[in-house]
Amino acid sequence: MLFLTGLAALAGAGCLRRKGTGYPGYALVAAAADAAISVVDLRAFRLAGKIDLHAAPSTVLAQSRAGDALAITGANGTLHLLDLNRLTRRASFKVADDLAGGRLLPDGRHAAVISRAARQLLIVDLDARRVIKRFRLAGTPADLDLGVTDTGAVRVAVTMADQMPYAGTVEQFELDSGAHNRQYVSSSLGSLRYRRDAGFLFVANYDGRSITVLDGRSLAPIADLPLALRPEQLCFNADDGQLFVTGTGMDGIAIVFTYEPLIVEQTVLAGRSPGPMACSNQPEYLFVASKTGSVVSILSVLSRQVIAVVEAGQNPQQILMTPDNQYALILYGQSGELAVIRIPAITENRNRSAAANRYKSGAALFTMIPVGDQPVGAAIANIG
Repeated sequence: MLFLTGLAALAGAGCLRRKGTGYPGYALVAAAADAAISVVDLRAFRLAGKIDLHAAPSTVLAQSRAGDALAITGANGTLHLLDLNRLTRRASFKVADDLAGGRLLPDGRHAAVISRAARQLLIVDLDARRVIKRFRLAGTPADLDLGVTDTGAVRVAVTMADQMPYAGTVEQFELDSGAHNRQYVSSSLGSLRYRRDAGFLFVANYDGRSITVLDGRSLAPIADLPLALRPEQLCFNADDGQLFVTGTGMDGIAIVFTYEPLIVEQTVLAGRSPGPMACSNQPEYLFVASKTGSVVSILSVLSRQVIAVVEAGQNPQQILMTPDNQYALILYGQSGELAVIRIPAITENRNRSAAANRYKSGAALFTMIPVGDQPVGAAIANIG
């Protein structure tokens, strides 16, 4: 009897559910208080090691070249090249007094970063370890995104922070042609995201409580889509045809159609204080973590219904999907853990009502992995 009871306890803890082959790559976690990048082996689902940076990382980016990654320590304006084959720091070099964020260019050999102190957008050659282009910004940068057109042109858009006189302005630079555009949107902006073809740019308009859509080439205003919430988190579905928006003001998710017609198609309920999101491809599930609770809600993009819920951690920072759509990874700041949900194990009972799905699990944690103190962001790197 004791033996059977022990087996039941192990099964309840998820220890007997571990099936699947894992993913041939690493989850790289920026652990700010540890001044290091924690490396999680996604084949074995364990911490493989830590790469010391000697400063708090603010961003980590996986390069397109297998075995390489880039970490940013924003407070000291330094980029760190990581060797994932040896789990070491290959090189570090300072490019500004501070860095507020960055994106890798499609070739994986260059990065676009922004400096608030210098009010500049910098293009960095990672192989040569130097800045090759500097673009003066109208104001203090807050966020940036990178888009690639169907012809291969690379565009970088930057929002200005809430300091006058350029608060609420978006600037765009086309790196190949040198074209530059500027557009005022409103007094207070949040994140911005290009559609996959860079045809439209979607901007979180805090002041207008809306999503403002700009033309991807000229930045001319196309539409302003009012919301029932403050647009704080933006997430595209797999083909960028829908944009999911969460934020303060409603326990729901606004769903925006990103092709004509540009409309807020509907708003659906999704647990308490929905926050960080990510969308799997096949099947198309939207994973939404509660900002104030411990629940991860899983919605079917097709039916717009909650099909499962999972109890995990507190203070979610980010959700990522492995490229093979086998695992969802949720990064938690309070416990310093990475929660793993195995997507093929999610059971969607189409005979149950939406309310019944919302309150019956339908999914379970695969495992929880300690990743360090005060994690702030993560990326997935393929190691071949």
